[in-house]
Amino acid sequence: MSTPTPETPAAPAKTWAVVELFGKERVAGAISEHEFGGEKFTRIDVPEVTVVDRVDGHVSRRTIQAHTKLFGGKAIFSICLVDEATALTGAHVHRHLPLRVWDLKRQLVQMPLHERRALLAIEAPALPEGSAAAEGHGGA
Repeated sequence: MSTPTPETPAAPAKTWAVVELFGKERVAGAISEHEFGGEKFTRIDVPEVTVVDRVDGHVSRRTIQAHTKLFGGKAIFSICLVDEATALTGAHVHRHLPLRVWDLKRQLVQMPLHERRALLAIEAPALPEGSAAAEGHGGA
């Protein structure tokens, strides 16, 4: 690592926070301001965390990848500026996911039977030959 000089200024120190969103969701990580499409957003860089889940006596470990989320000012209830250790602990506790996993099976089971049958009767359009999805190697 080199010493900062006037030609190579030091990178600004990160600001860490736990952000509370309306809807009772919390996100922890490095916070900054980000402009996109002419609007200003609060940017949260959530660090990668490894969590341990215990269900019915079974223990499993999983990693939630590092990710970045942008929030508009009206989505934020409060911002608590903290040190890095507190933000990293918060990231482990809150387990914010980069994208909410949508559980199709659970949604289908909860759907009224007549609606589920109608939905499952819909035919998907044919996929181009040679595509990964058509070969059974792709998908969501």
